[in-house]
Amino acid sequence: MDLKTYQLKGKPLEVQGKKYFEASVPYFEKALEIQPNDPSTISALQKVYFRLGRNADSEKMATRLQALKK
Repeated sequence: MDLKTYQLKGKPLEVQGKKYFEASVPYFEKALEIQPNDPSTISALQKVYFRLGRNADSEKMATRLQALKK
């Protein structure tokens, strides 16, 4: 999407997309509960939290992911 199209249609699409991110959180959290050391799940959850503005939760997942890499 170019800048002009984004300026016209971008914000409503972001709002619509945010609903999908919010709906995905319980599934990622359950997956993390089942496999607490799965880097793919931790990474995905970190990104979802970030997109939702849950920065503290995103930071926790980033820290957890770094700890797994050591």
